[in-house]
Amino acid sequence: MASSIFIPQGYQSHRSCGYCKRDHGSAIYGIHAYAISTQDYQTLMDHGFRRSSSFLYKPDLRNSCCPQYCIRLEASKFKPSKEHRQGLNRFSRFILGTALDEKLHKINGRKMKEFNLLDAVHRAEYDTIPESLLSEAPPDHKLVVTLEPASYTEEKFYLYKHYQTHCHKEEEFSVDSESFERFLCSNSFTVPKDGHENGLRMGAWHQCYYIDSQLVAMGVIDFLPNSISAVYFMWHSDLAQYGFGKLSACREIALAIEEQRQYYYLGLYIDKCQKMKYKASFHPSQLLDPILNKFLPFERFQEEFSKGKSFVTFADADDEDSKEVVTNEKDDDFPDDDEGSNLFEMNMAGVLSQDQVVDNLKEKDVTVFFRHQLTTLNDIHTKYTRAYRLIKEKIVEMTAVIGIDMIHEVITYIF
Repeated sequence: MASSIFIPQGYQSHRSCGYCKRDHGSAIYGIHAYAISTQDYQTLMDHGFRRSSSFLYKPDLRNSCCPQYCIRLEASKFKPSKEHRQGLNRFSRFILGTALDEKLHKINGRKMKEFNLLDAVHRAEYDTIPESLLSEAPPDHKLVVTLEPASYTEEKFYLYKHYQTHCHKEEEFSVDSESFERFLCSNSFTVPKDGHENGLRMGAWHQCYYIDSQLVAMGVIDFLPNSISAVYFMWHSDLAQYGFGKLSACREIALAIEEQRQYYYLGLYIDKCQKMKYKASFHPSQLLDPILNKFLPFERFQEEFSKGKSFVTFADADDEDSKEVVTNEKDDDFPDDDEGSNLFEMNMAGVLSQDQVVDNLKEKDVTVFFRHQLTTLNDIHTKYTRAYRLIKEKIVEMTAVIGIDMIHEVITYIF
C-alpha cells in the first residue's frame, strides 16, 4: 500500500509575498501531506517543492514577483571560502578561549595546515577536547551540540520566540507555542518515532546548540534518502556577531558528509533578496531550472541575474513547452487581478500539460480515499458520476505537478 497520502490544495495565485511584501505577488501549488515517505519528499524536492510543517508547496516562478529557486550543493565537493574558515575559527576562539585555542593549534599543527571542514566544525565541542587539556586550559565556554528527532519543548519555544521578536521584529503577542509546534515540530513523515529507517536517520530532526547548558541556537533539518535539507535555523541575538547562518550551513554540510548523504539543500534562493545572498557563497552550488526541473550550476543563473532577469530558464527556446519563457520577466506592472483559476490557465512553470496528464493517467491505478473508503478514480467514475468530474479535475491538476509515476503510487485524499 502507498505510504504517502496527499490532500490536494490546488493552485493558489496572488498570495502575499513574504519577501518584497507585495500583496498579490506570489503563486504556488499546494498539497497537504497527511502522510509522506522520505523518498517521496526527496522526489518532490527535486521538482521544486518545499515543506512548511505538513504543507508541501511548489512556487510558480513564472507568475511570482520574487522567483524562488531551489538551491543545493554536493556536500563532499564543498569548498569553504576564506570567510567561512575565518567564521568557524572565530567562533571556536570564542568558545575555547585564547589559551586552549593555541594549545589545540599546536597539537593539531600538521592537520591545521590544510583546512578540514569536519575537524573545524567539531573543534570547539566540549566532548572532542582531550581530557589532558581541560585541566591545563579549561575552555571559556562549554559547547555541546545534540541531534534529536523533532519535538516540542518549552526551551525550544522560548528560543524561537526570542529569535522572532529580536531578529525578525515580530510582536510578542503574535508568537505563540501552538504556531511554533505546528511550524517547526510537527511533520507527516512516515518514519518510526526514533527517527531511523534501516539504521539511518530519516525525517525531521532538531540540531541543538548549547553554550554553558543554555540552548542558544537550533536548526530544523530533514534527513532524506539522498540528502539533508535545511528547513529553519534560529539563534539567540547575543550571538549575532558570529554569523550563525553561515556557521550552521557549514555544520550541516559536514553532517551530510558524516551521514553519507550526497547533497545538502539550502532551501530557496531569491537573487534580489539580501537576506539570502549568503547562500550564494557556498560553492559549488546548483539551482533548479524551473522548466527543465534539472539542477544546473549556480554561475549560469548568476550571469542572467546580473542582466536584471529574475525568471531564468535554460530550456530550449524552440521547445513548444518553453516558448516565451527564456526572457519572461516580472516588473512593477505585474498584474494584481484574478486572471486564471488553475495552474493550466496560469501556465505554471515546470509542470505537465493537461493533455500530457490526461493521455497518460491510468484511472484504475489512481488510489483515492473518498467517503471513508479506499477506491480508485475508475470506480468513482462508475459509482459517483456527479462527484467524478470535480475529483478528476483535482487529480489531473496535482498530477501535472507531482508527475504520472507518483500519482499512481500515492493515495489522494478527497473530502
